Amino acid sequence: HCSGGDAANRRPQRSRQWRVLVLHHHLLPPPGYDRRKPMPKARRLLAWLHEMKVDVVLNGHLHRAYVGNTLDVYPGDHRAQGITVVQCGTSTSQRGRGYEREKNSFNLVEFQDEQLRVEHWIYMAEGDSPGSDSQQTQQPGFSNISTHTFTRSGR
Repeated sequence: HCSGGDAANRRPQRSRQWRVLVLHHHLLPPPGYDRRKPMPKARRLLAWLHEMKVDVVLNGHLHRAYVGNTLDVYPGDHRAQGITVVQCGTSTSQRGRGYEREKNSFNLVEFQDEQLRVEHWIYMAEGDSPGSDSQQTQQPGFSNISTHTFTRSGR
């Protein structure tokens, strides 16, 4: 005879699911990119998302990638830990902005138990350099230009 409590003790522990919000418009301007204001009342929405324990916001709209945290732009808003923001660039047109001008890019997002991994890939034409400091040139194709790893908050 097996009691329900014994069976529950033998089950592997399952981590909580990731809470992800996906939307088109951006909730914060990427650092160093002041050309576009975020959507109206974005800070109020971010405060609510924090209360709802959202882990990650996936968005776009600006045609410029940004991977970071809400605290990068809105520090000290009484949050123990901000929300990870993964903003995509331009995947299918040449409307890229900033360093992604006229380029295509995408983010590869991998959710693990307690970590989030984001790779930012951008298309490099022949002769493009992968970064402003780099002297090496690139063969045509997509290149992983940055990788970011975030640990999920204990909220």
